[in-house]
Order: sequence, then structure tokens, then C-alpha cells
Amino acid sequence: MWLSMASLAPARLGKMVVSAVASNWRRYGPGAWPFRVVLGIVASLGVAACSGRSSDDDDAPNPVTPENFVDQAADAICGNVGGCCQSSGFTFDRAGCESYVRSVVDSSPTEGTVWDSTEAGRCIAALASVARACDADAGDVESCTRIRRGTVQEGEPCTGDTQCADIGGEQALCDYDDALQIDVCTAQAPTFSGGLGDDCDGTCTGTSCTHIVDEGAPPRATCFVEDHLVCDFTAGVCIPSPDVGEPCASYYCSPGAYCTFDTTVCASTKPLGSSCVESDECSDGLCDQMVCRAPTLASQGICTGQ
Repeated sequence: MWLSMASLAPARLGKMVVSAVASNWRRYGPGAWPFRVVLGIVASLGVAACSGRSSDDDDAPNPVTPENFVDQAADAICGNVGGCCQSSGFTFDRAGCESYVRSVVDSSPTEGTVWDSTEAGRCIAALASVARACDADAGDVESCTRIRRGTVQEGEPCTGDTQCADIGGEQALCDYDDALQIDVCTAQAPTFSGGLGDDCDGTCTGTSCTHIVDEGAPPRATCFVEDHLVCDFTAGVCIPSPDVGEPCASYYCSPGAYCTFDTTVCASTKPLGSSCVESDECSDGLCDQMVCRAPTLASQGICTGQ
């Protein structure tokens, strides 16, 4: 799954809060993002995909307004990604590419946020560079997550994370406050790694994190699947992550396995060319067009619009 399975859990559990943080950056690793993931990172923040006519000087980008952002996004990506598509085995249709980008990019006003034209310019320059080089490390793609800045302060009502202003330099979360019985901007609890048997309140992988935190309680350790650990939320301690053939009630499995949605039993990840529904099923971490594929910046959607 690209998002934590916590999204399937109730949003409010009495005095407990469930939060999920997606991290596609870590999921695919340097140089391995498909463009639809890059676009999705921005779209998930209420921004749109970032790109536009290139400016290679990231320190002095051309400011980009919301009115021009969508057109520049389509121009920057689709004006540079043709070679990447062809080297990845896809045909390239610029009109289809531009249609695809415009379908996922949205620069319309969002309540509780302000638009940063400078960061929008950096985002555009970054994605143009990434498209041209076919390399996710060729530009500051993370600038695309900074285009919209939240203005809602800590403790104030909110409807989404993107509305929340940073707290202590960290992105705040829009979480349910039990006392107020509304969603308010809340500081993220610090995350630190736990060992077997340590008290815990969360599980993380390179894909996502799930935390269940008592309101007002001090943060406890996070169990990392890469360490073959998951948090048993009933006992509140790190336990061994389930292996192939074992139940995965928490939806997390040991490295090399994934949790089957219908049976909640861990199964071996699938090799390239296998049929799939979600990227977690694939050993190389990318399910594209219902087939496990090697991670690449290019995709059918970005290259042809289909």
C-alpha cells in the first residue's frame, strides 16, 4: 500500500488518535520514482504536481503564480520527459502527457494556506531537470511540497494537515482533540526506534507509519519493519514482524513479504512481470498497470496519457 493501512481504521478511538504518514520518497529510493509518485506527493498535500518551464538556477527561480502553475507544470514535464519514456520502453505522446499532468495538477485556492510563488518556481525547475535527466536526484523535488504553506496555528480548528503551520520547524498534523471534540492542528510526536520488547506506539516501514497515541501521553518507541519488528498495539510493545504464512493483523509483514488484503496473511512478494494490485505485492516495489515492474521515472500515464 502507498498509504498506511491505518487509513482503514476508525479516525477516532476514544482517547486515542490514529495517524498515518506516507513516505514515497523512502519507498522508491533515490533515482527510482515514477513521475506519478512525484505528482502524487504534491497532490496529497493539496498542491498539484510541480513542474513547468525550466530554470536551472534553483537559488533564483522564476516565481510562478497559481494561475500559471498548471500550464508550466505540463510544459516542464512533457517538454523534457520524451527521452526518459523512450529509454524506459514507452512510446511518447506529448499531448497525452500534457493531458495527464493537467488531470492531476490543481493550483486552485485552498482554505487555510498561502501560495509560495518562489517554491513553485523551484518545483518547476526541479521537475524539468528530473524529466530531462530521467533521474529523481537531478532536482529539488521536495520543493514541490512547500508550495502551499499552512496558516492555521497549533490548537486551532482545521480540516487537513496542509492547513497547519509548522510547529518547531516540523509539519503539524490535523488531529482530533478529545476534549474539544474537533480536529485541531497538533505537533507531531518525535519518532525514535525501539527494540524487541520496548514500549511502543507505532510501526514504520519505508512506505508508511501508523501510530496510535494516547492523548497527552509521552511518546514511546516506534518499531521498524526493516528491523523485523512491529508494534503490538494491544500489549504496547515491539514484537517480531510476521513472516510468510503468518497472520498480519497490523497489515505489516517482514521484509520480502506483504500482507494479503483478503486473508490478512503474509505472502512472499512477487517477481517482475507478475500480476498485482498494489505495489506492496512487488519485490521491486512498483505495481504499474496491474503488473510488477522495475521502478522507473516513466510510466504509461506520464508518457502517453493512458
